[in-house]
Amino acid sequence: MRTRMRKLMFVCLGGLLVISMGSMASSIQDAGDPATDQDAASKAWMDYMTPGDNHKWLAGRVGDWEIATTHWLQPDTPPIESTMNATYEAVLGGRYLAQTVHDMDYSGMTFGARGFIGYDNVQKIFVTSWIDSFGTGIATGRGTKNDDGSIDWVWMMTDPISGKEMKMRAVEKVISDDEFVMTMYQEMPDGTEMKSMVQQARRKKASSSQ
Repeated sequence: MRTRMRKLMFVCLGGLLVISMGSMASSIQDAGDPATDQDAASKAWMDYMTPGDNHKWLAGRVGDWEIATTHWLQPDTPPIESTMNATYEAVLGGRYLAQTVHDMDYSGMTFGARGFIGYDNVQKIFVTSWIDSFGTGIATGRGTKNDDGSIDWVWMMTDPISGKEMKMRAVEKVISDDEFVMTMYQEMPDGTEMKSMVQQARRKKASSSQ
């Protein structure tokens, strides 16, 4: 059984590699057969896969963080306050930042989450994905950095009540290398938006890290 599973795993990995290399070959073929076109296509792929300054900026967040969260379920209801402990680490050669929100109690329920943040060299935007124990879908987002260093995020996720796709907006402001604030706004059914969450993140000191 183990041998079968191992073979299946190698087949799946091999298939993914073929898809990736096939995509590269298709790009080269579309560009044309001459060597100069092949060189240009190869350079484009290298530029796409090579970490740059924005990836270095993301890597500066590596470490353990404490995140004070204020969450509004409705505009006219009192907020729910909680504190999350999160760990950021660089993965895949520094191309992405992996985020782990460690399991915690949230209004009597266990909450945990995983996320990835990256920077797309071609689209020139930040990209992110998020999963947590309060859902079974995947939220995805795109972010644009402003001149002041803040990032405007737009998230898309499934609304479990309506069953439709829901848009959320967020503004991430960097206070310092050890502090940032994320303010999230949720789009309401009537087209207006409400402030749904504020996250105040501070880097843990070495003596208090997990």
